[in-house]
Amino acid sequence: MSNRPPTKPRRRVRQPATPPPSPAAEPTAPRVDWRRVQWATVLLSALYVWVLGLAVAFVGFQTGLAQSREFAPALMLLVALAAFWIANRAALRAGQQPLLHGLLVGLLVGLGGLVLSAATGSVGVPELAAGLLQTLGGLLGGRVAQRMLAGRPSSRT
Repeated sequence: MSNRPPTKPRRRVRQPATPPPSPAAEPTAPRVDWRRVQWATVLLSALYVWVLGLAVAFVGFQTGLAQSREFAPALMLLVALAAFWIANRAALRAGQQPLLHGLLVGLLVGLGGLVLSAATGSVGVPELAAGLLQTLGGLLGGRVAQRMLAGRPSSRT
């Protein structure tokens, strides 16, 4: 046996109950400030993506590559990748609200493709898929820019 004196049982101290958070303290969704959107950058970026896509389509038709079954899906993926890249650059250039800038570039590219498809023929599932991929490309470009800007030190004082 040990020679220690007997110890008293520890008494538990009740912690006061924390009050529930007030509704004003709950986080809210970030608000979009439409006045801070750099519309010229968004519009010119979407136009740049479409010029690149139309240039590749023109070269494909001139060289006979457009007759291949793989040309249309490859062009769709190329425009989606171009939307990702250009939306990323536009969002980085904007420096604020990069996700919104990327989404706007992607939406304009996707909607422009659907309008072009409707003007030249019917809009089917492949055209809708292309529009969705182009919009997602722009959104992902904005998300990557958002992550890149989050890692930079702020230049505001």
